[in-house]
Amino acid sequence: MDVCIYERRDGQNIFTIERKLRHGSGRSALTHIGVTKFGSSAVLALTGRLEGHSSPELEQQVNALLHSGIRSLIFDLSALEYVSSAGLRVFILAAKKLKSAGGDARFAALTAWVREVFHVSGLLTTLEVVPTVESVLPITPPAATRPK
Repeated sequence: MDVCIYERRDGQNIFTIERKLRHGSGRSALTHIGVTKFGSSAVLALTGRLEGHSSPELEQQVNALLHSGIRSLIFDLSALEYVSSAGLRVFILAAKKLKSAGGDARFAALTAWVREVFHVSGLLTTLEVVPTVESVLPITPPAATRPK
């Protein structure tokens, strides 16, 4: 069982995550990054775990989208099981790059675990979090943004 501990010590927020890994779990990774483009917007649907081993893959995908002219990214986090500080770094950098290019990044459909990580790290108020992908799209996305 995973354990999350939050405490305030000496004026500092302390968040500790104790994650018990399954025997033989191997290298962690995002199992899928689905990309759906809508003009100058794109939805990135993340499935699996976003950690140190898998965050460079997402960062490369974000950079490629920015270079292709995308100015609005919506991260669909409805199937993201876990995000580490390395994953949060990618989210923060993406938001900063898009803002400096006159665009925006939104984070949709956070799972309870990911929402807690965003809350404790202060990102719920720093990044734009929305309830659903559909709430920020001008049109309804195709049903096949993620494999079934």
